[in-house]
Amino acid sequence: MKSGTFSERFEYKRRTAVFYLNEILPARKMTFEEAFNRLLADYQPAREEKWLTELKKDFRFKIDLKKLRAAYKKDENL
Repeated sequence: MKSGTFSERFEYKRRTAVFYLNEILPARKMTFEEAFNRLLADYQPAREEKWLTELKKDFRFKIDLKKLRAAYKKDENL
């Protein structure tokens, strides 16, 4: 794509969409804050998985499907 042009139409979340490219910026190094936030976002799934594993070791749980279905029927907004 070149600056000042529209992309081809494409579907996004069941709607037609396009991009408009204002300008192409030159490559640059990330700031510390940008790199930190990207690293945090990339590492988050691993942190959550570790946390869930620890919770499963410390706590037992059982899913009561009958009560779960009843709760969903009670509040249709869920």
